[in-house]
Amino acid sequence: MTIKLPAGISSFAQLRAHNMLYVDKTACLAALCQNEHLMFLCRPHSYGLSTALSTLEELWRHGVQSTGQRPSYFDGLKVSLQWTEEPRLVLRFDFKELARQSGGQIEAFTRSLSKVIAASTGRPELAALYPSAALDKFLGETDDGSVVVLIDDAESVFEKLQPLTLLPALLTDFYDTLRRHSRKLRFAAVFAHFCIKELGLFNELCEGEAFADLSADPRYLQLCGFSDFEIYHSLAAPLAAEYALPWVHGSGSFGDDTLYHDLKQLDDEFGALSFSRAQYLPQRQCKVIITLLAEQSVDPRQYWLQQGRSIFVEGALRRLRGRLNELDDYIEVESTLSARVLPVRRLPPVLILAQAGFVSTADSIYSPFVHFGYSCPRARAALQKLYKLALRRHAAND
Repeated sequence: MTIKLPAGISSFAQLRAHNMLYVDKTACLAALCQNEHLMFLCRPHSYGLSTALSTLEELWRHGVQSTGQRPSYFDGLKVSLQWTEEPRLVLRFDFKELARQSGGQIEAFTRSLSKVIAASTGRPELAALYPSAALDKFLGETDDGSVVVLIDDAESVFEKLQPLTLLPALLTDFYDTLRRHSRKLRFAAVFAHFCIKELGLFNELCEGEAFADLSADPRYLQLCGFSDFEIYHSLAAPLAAEYALPWVHGSGSFGDDTLYHDLKQLDDEFGALSFSRAQYLPQRQCKVIITLLAEQSVDPRQYWLQQGRSIFVEGALRRLRGRLNELDDYIEVESTLSARVLPVRRLPPVLILAQAGFVSTADSIYSPFVHFGYSCPRARAALQKLYKLALRRHAAND
């Protein structure tokens, strides 16, 4: 049986139903679902967030057991042995798709949010209410821990909708309603592609720690199976520096006082500047920005924003270009009951699965090669080499 490459597909059910290559990170998802807080998770584009959210939706809506009407897509995956939760009512909001359907108009987007709530709950009368009012009415009448809320592409509304002046009030009311009814939510996750907390929209949401930002929490990366060294470099340019700096400084296992103080100086000077577009910030680049700051020859903020990802990963890129031949050290393929899964026991940097841990689509695997300086033909060749290696390893195990 041939394993298909999932080209541009983020639907978990579709990936599994059509026997496509899938990275089994469901054990991570099961662990995250036990988190005591509701979650806000931020990652760059093409890091598998939509696939992770689709997997969570399938998990909470249908569980891991097959029924007479529907097969289980979790057969053979790790979560099938761990999941004990009952199915819940799921409210899923795809902000990007809703904004597209609304033609970029915030009034239409507002109506669409209410319609999603009405359709998901089977309460058509809620469609006539303002979104936060519809949420408030429904959640106020439901049992504790009975609802799951999933929000995808939370940042896309800032790019798609007009007028922007009306957006903060809409979103603040929406998220604040979720926070106030957090006891009614068994699980909630807000997925975004940059740190929207800096826009002030999550101040109400995060009050009282109803939602926990996992983006730079070392426990999240530990759940994904990364070593202290890998976590250290992933957190050197944190999306939320207040999580990473105390943890790195106090760990003792690989603490670097110089790096800590460099990062602290950057954090003090930049305040809310987002580091979300860098994979990690080598100490050499800390020094570059601090020097620019001291000399006042270039605005460091503009230097960061203009240069973007490229300058901060150039050192890593040179090391990564020689890694393709080492994939045998990291990847094994095994047969499962219903499909073939590619379990990654240690994610190599060349695949850049570290930051999200849920990458499964071909686009998601392809894009890091391009980011890392490969031409498109070379990136395609690298992906094909990985795929052929997986097939050979699987054939050898049969």
